[in-house]
Amino acid sequence: MKKILTRLFLISSLALVLNAAAYAGPTPPPPPTPTAPKKAPEIDPGLAISGVSLLVGSLTVLRSRRDK
Repeated sequence: MKKILTRLFLISSLALVLNAAAYAGPTPPPPPTPTAPKKAPEIDPGLAISGVSLLVGSLTVLRSRRDK
């Protein structure tokens, strides 16, 4: 039980740190000049980091279940 709680705490801490890092980025750049074409990012960095943290957490849980 202690092992499960320790892993759960580590997973949630990792997710919290990664999500906080995703949203604590630098200030946005100034808007482009009207003549420049507008560029839209294809993948939001915050969403990508959240997805990676979810994937890592899921793999950790599955791996801990396999060790039993």
